[in-house]
Amino acid sequence: MVEMAKAHGLNIYGYLKFLLEHRPGKDMADEQLAELAPWSEKLQSIKNRM
Repeated sequence: MVEMAKAHGLNIYGYLKFLLEHRPGKDMADEQLAELAPWSEKLQSIKNRM
C-alpha cells in the first residue's frame, strides 16, 4: 500500500493516518472500500490536504 501511495503522489504519513481514521470494516460496501485505495478519485482530490 505504501508503494502504491507513493506511485500516486500521496503523502505516506497522511495516507496511513487517513486509513487508520477510516478503518475498513466488515460492514463496508465494495464502493466504500474502493474509496480507500490510493488511486481513488476521493483520495486524489484531497491529496494536497493530507
